[in-house]
Amino acid sequence: MENFFVPEKIWQGEGPFPHVLVLLSEYPEFRKYARAHQELLCEYGDKLGVIPEQWLHSTVQGIHHAIDAGQLDKLRVTLRDELAGMVPFQVQLGPVWPGVTAVTVAVYPEDGMAELNGRVRTAMEKVPGVSLRPTELCFWAHASLAYAIPRELHQMGAFALVA
Repeated sequence: MENFFVPEKIWQGEGPFPHVLVLLSEYPEFRKYARAHQELLCEYGDKLGVIPEQWLHSTVQGIHHAIDAGQLDKLRVTLRDELAGMVPFQVQLGPVWPGVTAVTVAVYPEDGMAELNGRVRTAMEKVPGVSLRPTELCFWAHASLAYAIPRELHQMGAFALVA
């Protein structure tokens, strides 16, 4: 696997760096699912940083540069407006996929998450001064269970398994 924490993925400067997340840590079923994979993932402890249960999430969209308080206030308003009419949807989580930089869990069906991502991007783009990374050809809905990390981050205790 390749290091997940390459310079282009690490935020530069002081935040905030707002991200919209689905907090999977709030769902006991998903916590149990993640826990079922921890023993295997921990066998690669010098190469993988296992995500602690309280941090389990699916990222919908992030802003990868700092914004100020006024922009954050505007973002709250635009997000509420864009998401107000969205119909709730259910997802299925799984299977687990090893990837190049992370071990992830697929989120299906993709259409609800893709719509959510599109609405969140629209809201973020309405905030003056916010710039987003280019739109992906297809939104990849997933949750991460572990990231590939360099040995020095692991030794610093940047990641620790939380039982």
